[in-house]
Amino acid sequence: HNVNTHTALSDKISYSSPSKIANGDTVIVDSSGSYTGSYSLSYMYGDLYCSDLLLCVFDGGGSRRIMSVTETRAQTLTIRGFKFYRGYVSYYYETPRTSNVGGGGLKATSSAIISIELCVFEQCSVLNGAGGAIYSEGTLNIYATSFINNDGYYGDDIYKKGGVTTVHNTCPAGYTGSPVIESSLAYSGYITGTSKSMSSGTCCISGTDCTFDVTTHNVN
Repeated sequence: HNVNTHTALSDKISYSSPSKIANGDTVIVDSSGSYTGSYSLSYMYGDLYCSDLLLCVFDGGGSRRIMSVTETRAQTLTIRGFKFYRGYVSYYYETPRTSNVGGGGLKATSSAIISIELCVFEQCSVLNGAGGAIYSEGTLNIYATSFINNDGYYGDDIYKKGGVTTVHNTCPAGYTGSPVIESSLAYSGYITGTSKSMSSGTCCISGTDCTFDVTTHNVN
């Protein structure tokens, strides 16, 4: 399934959409498109890939959370090659108002299993909440991903409320090479693995863009 607009992507991944993908399918997002909305994924799993690593930008515009994942049916949802940019959420505008407000870039509930691969979370924030970029109660594996200038009251980059969050300093399965550690993550809650943000390096797979470098894949 190939998409190149916000509406087309929403149709493929929204639980209530009659044209949503079947569980286990792959959605390839065209890097030439514009993706400025919020996305909610429920009761689904599979693969969500950018056609060109880091050239697909999910832009929250500083006014909305970019993505929430509430259930993956005990299977893995893989998110690869995206920039989560200017995602935002506020305690004052979240409904209902609870202590679980956070994740300007991505929020995952306890029933979510997610692999985040070769992504960038930049300038994502939460007001009076936790996890500027990511708020998680589920199972997260994060590979070769960079966190830049995010902001949250607890955990600028990641807030782990529950579940297991593991940050890997390796390329995802199927890729060769190695990313470069840039800096320590700003996080709250127990995180396993390296607890580092990646900056650049090489993760290669035959037939695709193999460069992971936030200095050249940047949003100005």
